[in-house]
Amino acid sequence: MDEQTVSWGELRQFVRRACPSTLRARYHHRQDGRDLWADVVFKAPDRWRVADGAWRELSDGTTVVRITDGGRVTADHAAGHPVWPGVQAMVTPGTAGFDDWHGMAVPRARPAVKGGRPAWQITLPPKHASAPPVRLFADQATGMVLAMEAGAELVELLDIVLDQPVDDACFSWHRRIHRDLRRRRPR
Repeated sequence: MDEQTVSWGELRQFVRRACPSTLRARYHHRQDGRDLWADVVFKAPDRWRVADGAWRELSDGTTVVRITDGGRVTADHAAGHPVWPGVQAMVTPGTAGFDDWHGMAVPRARPAVKGGRPAWQITLPPKHASAPPVRLFADQATGMVLAMEAGAELVELLDIVLDQPVDDACFSWHRRIHRDLRRRRPR
């Protein structure tokens, strides 16, 4: 990577290796003129919590617990990734579909600032005729994705705090579970 621009191949590899030991951030998703805000806490490799006040989702590494707007609580053994749009791609980008642009003509990334952090900005061409181009901002220091924009849709992390201690209790649920999907899993 030179100091002025970065090729898509170089940036893609840098982003795919990014994974902070811990992260706390404010998540913002704008789609169809609506804004969704949530607090995100992540601890590598597979513990996370996403909460917007009424709707929460958390994983202790083995079980995912989802609390809906109505207070309904479900649990599932599929530890997987958050269902919130973009959170997985931003926090653990090695699991995202960044290879979708492999072989396409992609311009070089240029320096930018996003959320007060030095970033690489790149505009990825549409994946197909009806899709908009995707603007991606990756943190210059860590490679973590800070924001993705496609047409009027925006997904971003703000107020980021990296690599600070996070208590494991943050990822646990010790109250009643209304529907336990773990019992339905075949052995």
